[in-house]
Amino acid sequence: MPCHLENAPTIIAAIERVIGIKPGQTTPDGQFSFELTNCIGVCDQAPAMLVGDVLYGNLTPEKITDVLNSYR
Repeated sequence: MPCHLENAPTIIAAIERVIGIKPGQTTPDGQFSFELTNCIGVCDQAPAMLVGDVLYGNLTPEKITDVLNSYR
């Protein structure tokens, strides 16, 4: 719920824009898969995402762009 309250739709849209896929899909090069989950247990850092085992919290569209581009 905290992630949803912290503008999850905007965060999802930013991820889609940066990696070019929707939830449930994998990029053609296999580098990224985009999966939604109900909770990753870091409500104090919502909205948050995991890239592999690395947690990124207090997300904004700008931060998402920086994080995901750093993996390319």
